[in-house]
Amino acid sequence: MIVLGKHKVSIYPDTGISLEINGTLEFKGYCTIGSGSFLSIHNSGHLKLGERCVITQGIKIVCYKSIEFGKKVLCGWDCLVMDTDLHQLSDTQGVRVGNPCLPVRVGDESWISFQTTIMKGTIIPDRSVVASRSLCNKDYGATSYVLIAGTPAAILKKGIWRDPTNDHVVYGKL
Repeated sequence: MIVLGKHKVSIYPDTGISLEINGTLEFKGYCTIGSGSFLSIHNSGHLKLGERCVITQGIKIVCYKSIEFGKKVLCGWDCLVMDTDLHQLSDTQGVRVGNPCLPVRVGDESWISFQTTIMKGTIIPDRSVVASRSLCNKDYGATSYVLIAGTPAAILKKGIWRDPTNDHVVYGKL
């Protein structure tokens, strides 16, 4: 039901998985996390992985508050997900500025492409696609079926998603 350190991507070595769990790690059902991944959950953190969540090689998750992946999320290799800045900013009078830790949520049936960075306060709507190497750093709203891309990321297109039942690529002459 739970597979940790699975070697899923042939271009990466099979190096297992590193876990630093002082908080809560919750699996809502079948889940796979690929080899070369690191999960760090602080004692106040809660990481929830939805049913049939598949995370390929090399993800790095740093959880100090709350990170949630919905059901049937697919996450490509070499992604970074953090709900914290790990540092507090202050103004010149020593007054703390901003919130260094905010929850993260990736909606059901979303696809997070490789080398994406998801920072504190990010909310990815259900059935969304996040393009490779995007930097997500805000709430992208409640509208499903969106393409999110860029640095920083923005919604580029609506009415689009990765349908897992129609995901086969046909290679050959174009």
